[in-house]
Amino acid sequence: MFAVCAGTSAYANNVTIFNITNCPYRVAFNSGIPPLTVAPMQTLTVNSGTFDATGAKVSWSGLPDASIYAIFPTHTYDNSSTIGVYPPCIPGSGPYQISWAQANATANATLIIFP
Repeated sequence: MFAVCAGTSAYANNVTIFNITNCPYRVAFNSGIPPLTVAPMQTLTVNSGTFDATGAKVSWSGLPDASIYAIFPTHTYDNSSTIGVYPPCIPGSGPYQISWAQANATANATLIIFP
């Protein structure tokens, strides 16, 4: 005889995004958060909704097919120079970079987009 136990889990981690560049970006998450646009110099916090967010794909709005990724715990830092993307809204037309900080796969996360 097998006992079946039903359980529920709540997915409620939040992701705080800091865009400290002069560029807008499209951010897509690996969770229930719909893709969104982050305006230049904007900070916002979103709830993961359907399941815990553990990563993001960040695209400069001018080149939506050129994206860089941050995924817990594999890639916590990436740089758009690896794909040759240099948005003109970055001073000196340099690359944009992202950093993903998260203590564990169910913890709140911070995504920073910076020049």
